[in-house]
Amino acid sequence: MDNFDSFRSRILEHYADFLAGEWHEYESLEAENKFSEPKPGAMPVAELLEAGEGEEQRKEMLSSMGFLLGKRPMSEIHDIPDYMKWMRGVRNLYKSAPDTVATGDIVTPEGFAGTTDGEEFNFYGMRFSMPRTEFTIAPSVVSTADYALQWESLVAQDMAGKVIPGIEGLQKVCGLSDYLMFEMLFSYLDQKFPEANDASKMSATHFVMTNMGFGVRLAMDDNANPFILLPFDEKIYGRSGLKLGKQYYVFSTPGRPMVKRMGISSPYLPDNAEHGKTLSLRMDGLRLPHKPYRYAFEHEGLKIEGELNENVMPMLYRYPQMETGGFGASMISPDVREDVVRQVKEQLGSDDPLKGADRLLALIQYAFPYEVDDEFHGFEKPYFFEECLYYPKSDCEDRAVFYSYLLWNALGLESQLIAYPGHEAASLKAESVWGGDAHYLDGGHKYFISDPTYLGAPTGQCMSRFRDVEPTVDLSYPE
Repeated sequence: MDNFDSFRSRILEHYADFLAGEWHEYESLEAENKFSEPKPGAMPVAELLEAGEGEEQRKEMLSSMGFLLGKRPMSEIHDIPDYMKWMRGVRNLYKSAPDTVATGDIVTPEGFAGTTDGEEFNFYGMRFSMPRTEFTIAPSVVSTADYALQWESLVAQDMAGKVIPGIEGLQKVCGLSDYLMFEMLFSYLDQKFPEANDASKMSATHFVMTNMGFGVRLAMDDNANPFILLPFDEKIYGRSGLKLGKQYYVFSTPGRPMVKRMGISSPYLPDNAEHGKTLSLRMDGLRLPHKPYRYAFEHEGLKIEGELNENVMPMLYRYPQMETGGFGASMISPDVREDVVRQVKEQLGSDDPLKGADRLLALIQYAFPYEVDDEFHGFEKPYFFEECLYYPKSDCEDRAVFYSYLLWNALGLESQLIAYPGHEAASLKAESVWGGDAHYLDGGHKYFISDPTYLGAPTGQCMSRFRDVEPTVDLSYPE
């Protein structure tokens, strides 16, 4: 590590020379979509098994578990008339500097405070504070020479030493991922220097992150529009990228996804100079000022209701799309999870766990309105567990993330989050289930398909088009 740190130091000492030197031309790859096949516009409905001995008893069992044959799901009964108004509110909060800020605690690098003598800035409608420091950035950066001069100026002002402790403190206090820290850093500089152009603010953001040890890079297109190239520790969908030793993804200012193939140039760096840290997208609990939002879902006597922090939702709205397992493995609000788990245990804990799983499965199938992301959001948007309780509609991967977590954490059933082409589902480990025999083997154990987006289907039934398809396991519980 000492040798690596020494190497990184030498790179940083000469970084201005690389910025002023040769910029190589590259062509980014067009964004890759997670789902190559379109999702169904409405939830597929389970096929009735052929009539035979025991079929009446089976129908009674289905009904007792909450699988009501012929009943329409919530998505076909209820529309969301205020949805567009609601969504405009989310998008307004997504801006880096809304006209008004939310009232509440001020977040400082030391913790939450009522007042602060630091520099306040807005981030997703909340008030944050950085220590008051003096440094400047260029009003305009256009050419490669400008980027080099900016670097030298920021080194001379010890800008990294002034900014890094504050931004790292805020990241720790709030539980931000590295990516959200990047967004926060840009938002802080954007509001501290409102008259500077985007290239100057992007250059300053790159300077700080490089000095924090991240292997980020600067880039420009043919019109000198600025970009920052971010390396993540896992694959990203819906975002242009290119291979420069490691996989980089193209970002302009936060919130503006680049999805098309494009020609860009980036400065030459010596071999292995890009071997700084990758950015992590996963989280283990966001801690933010609280704005209460009530949720409630009920079906056939089973009910989940409670309160979550609405302030976290705009922060996640345009979150980079990692693998579905990453959304399942991340924790956003531990207190919300604990409350949902408690409610499920209290209502289903006395049941046989497999029967409890089917009652929970029916709740999600019938009480959670369904709509594909392209129709509802206009883009592919996988949800974290907590987002399933907030957004008025969800699709297959969202429900599978939510359900597979509860199978293990509330009912104690070993479960897996699984992927088929164009579809996400769940499975649970058992010797046998009453609802059917659709299963696959993993480690010599049977895992029965349990699909929260297959209306009326209990555990053990699988959509006909996937009956002969071996699913891919995205996440296992316990891990």
